[in-house]
Amino acid sequence: MSEPWTPAPPPPSLPMNYALWADRVLAALADGGIALLVMIVLYILLFVVSVGGQFIFAGVEQATGTGAAGVGGGLFGCGTCCLFIILPPISYLIAGLANKVYLVSKRGYSIGQGLMKIKVVDAQGNLLSMGTSVLRLLCTVGLGFIPLVGGLLDLLWPLWDPQRQTLHDKAVGSFVIKTG
Repeated sequence: MSEPWTPAPPPPSLPMNYALWADRVLAALADGGIALLVMIVLYILLFVVSVGGQFIFAGVEQATGTGAAGVGGGLFGCGTCCLFIILPPISYLIAGLANKVYLVSKRGYSIGQGLMKIKVVDAQGNLLSMGTSVLRLLCTVGLGFIPLVGGLLDLLWPLWDPQRQTLHDKAVGSFVIKTG
C-alpha cells in the first residue's frame, strides 16, 4: 500500500526575509525575456522548416507530376499553427532548464532573480536540489498550459500568501527570500 500524500513542509522556524512581490515580478520579466529569445529562435527555425518544406514538396511535385505538394502543404500548414500555440511553454521549459534549474540548484537564483537580489531556498534555508528545481519548473510550465488563469493565478498568489509563495513554490516547498 502506498503512503498517503503529505503536504510541503511547514515554514521554517527561523524567520525569512521573503522577497517582495514586485521583486519577483521584475525577476520573472527578466527571466521571461530569456525565454522570449529562445521562443524567437524556435519561431524562426519553425518558419525556415515550414517554408523549406513547402519548397521541397513543390519541387517534388513539379519533378514527378504528383500531388506531393498537397501532402507537404498539409504537413507544414495546419500542423504548424498548433506548434505556435505550444511554443511559449516549450521555450520557457528549454530556457528554464539552464536558468531556472541549473542556476537555481547551483547558486540559488536565476539570472533575473540575481538581478533583483533574491534567492530560492527550501524550508531550512538550503539551496534546492536539481530534482526539486526540475519539479518546480515543470509546475510553472504546467500552469502555463492553462490559458491566462494558470500563469496569472501563479503570478498573483504571493500577494495574499503569508510566505509570499507562488503555486509552484507551494508545490515543492520552496521560498524566495531577499538577499540584498
